[in-house]
Amino acid sequence: MGKIFKIEGNSAPRGNWFDEADLWCSNVYIIQRDRTAYIIDTGIGKRMHEKISGRLSELDEIKCIYLINTHRHLDHIANGGIIGELRDGYLEAHSYIYERARLSIESLLANPQVWPSMAEKIDIGYEYLEWLKKEDMKNLDFERVSFKGWKIGEAYLLYTPGHSSCSICIYLEEEEALFTGDLLWYVNPNLPSGNIDQILDSVAKVKELVKRRGIEYLGNGHLKSVKDNDNVLKYIEDWEEKERYLFSKLEELIGSRDKVTIEEYLDMLRGDDHPLVQEALRINAPFWPSSLENFAASFLRIRGWNKSGDSEEWTRERE
Repeated sequence: MGKIFKIEGNSAPRGNWFDEADLWCSNVYIIQRDRTAYIIDTGIGKRMHEKISGRLSELDEIKCIYLINTHRHLDHIANGGIIGELRDGYLEAHSYIYERARLSIESLLANPQVWPSMAEKIDIGYEYLEWLKKEDMKNLDFERVSFKGWKIGEAYLLYTPGHSSCSICIYLEEEEALFTGDLLWYVNPNLPSGNIDQILDSVAKVKELVKRRGIEYLGNGHLKSVKDNDNVLKYIEDWEEKERYLFSKLEELIGSRDKVTIEEYLDMLRGDDHPLVQEALRINAPFWPSSLENFAASFLRIRGWNKSGDSEEWTRERE
């Protein structure tokens, strides 16, 4: 069985999260099995880059390195250029991401002025990326739990969309470990392009995998890691309860309306004293990378509502 090393990211940015002092950075996981190392995400910023390099230098007799990106968001992939350095010291060094990330990454790289203060902190390593192709997906079956995905070395890459269209989880069977990126983040998705229905479906399958394969270690993208199968299962079930309640609350608030603005939605939520709603409002505070606005927008979009032009108003068409 391999060894799992966790490099803590920053889970509580205090101000401008893209500044060096407060970088909102994902956790990074390094798993050593024999002469192979798997790196799950790279985070962002010089300090995380140095921590990854330092940890790898402590591993003995590594011949092959696989860097696997859980999804395309910068707080997870912005040190990907480290793979170029690793190619000088190891027989093999590869970097993988689902090809559905390609357009977003290329758009970002072509327009660095979107976040001027971030440009110098980003080295995605685009030239080293190896694209996981849709046509290469296989059916991965684990005791009647089936995913679409790929196998890289001894790692199973499970397609689990919802937080983003390119999101994957990484399952290492021998380690009984699952790494979920941002799948189990409350108030998820936190971007309008996410899909709540897909997230709930992905998490339901992940929960079944945890049950049937006895997952003992859950590595989250930002939050705490969870150990022991019972604790992992409870953690996922608690997440489902919270997410489904918030989802049902949006359904309830929309009622029979045909028009609504996101701000009206938030005002209605502020009038609810349920602790799960209050938690969602709390983590929606400025500078925290969760967004009830985006969660509500995603909900409306997948329920067939439309927002036209510069209007703040969403409308629903009746049949």
